[in-house]
Amino acid sequence: MAELELGRISLPAEQYHADRSAVSKGWLDRIDRSPAHLRAYLDGIERPDTPALILGRLVHVAVLEPDLLTQQFVTAPQEINRRTKLGRDEYAAWLKENAHKQVVTESQLDLAVAMRDSVHKNKAARALLGIGDPEQTVVWQNSETGERCKARADWLRDFPVDVKTTQDARPEPFARSIVSYRYDVQAGHYLEGFEADRFVWIAVEKDPPYACAVYAVDDVIRARGRAARDRNLRTYAECRASNKWPAYPDVINTIELPRWALNGQ
Repeated sequence: MAELELGRISLPAEQYHADRSAVSKGWLDRIDRSPAHLRAYLDGIERPDTPALILGRLVHVAVLEPDLLTQQFVTAPQEINRRTKLGRDEYAAWLKENAHKQVVTESQLDLAVAMRDSVHKNKAARALLGIGDPEQTVVWQNSETGERCKARADWLRDFPVDVKTTQDARPEPFARSIVSYRYDVQAGHYLEGFEADRFVWIAVEKDPPYACAVYAVDDVIRARGRAARDRNLRTYAECRASNKWPAYPDVINTIELPRWALNGQ
């Protein structure tokens, strides 16, 4: 596959994710675990989709590109009895006809629509999504390492807006999610790529009443995310230069209990 061109570009999500010419936030997460984990991904050793990943994609389309919902997702026909040979043949033909779509359950679709409606009822979220464009990509060359990087904003105004599904959108629990899932690294990466000075999350819960909250990145999150992103990118550049992609250290380490466990004594 040819390298993505530098600058702001418009391309399908499949092409963005299939590209191997530029570093994404997902790559940074993998190399933060170990270079070997990123190498396995780049070599095509993929993890299967999880229900959480499918729901995330479904919610993103429902919220940001509702006109594409029926073009990208489909629910399996309930009238086909797959316990019979005729039913299995009919279902195989149906799958072939809908091979370009993601098959989801009725409950997954209903959940995504409920979460979408909650986002659109939130005044701040509705205002953010009132101006701009969905699924915008930028490709750039990092000035420190010379590595090509890429980012794909869920929604782009003059700054990126990102939709996150979450169990708890209250400030403290969502702040824990920022740390656990390295959302701060995403912010640091995207702010550089889109040359923006703001980054905003729309967090929507996955359980009733599908509460929604909107959070802007502060200076602490920005600095922490940028530092981690820079560290990961330097590791990637070093691994590329040496063609060595180590996993965990092959020595005996002393392990310690996490601080939260000690505090609970």
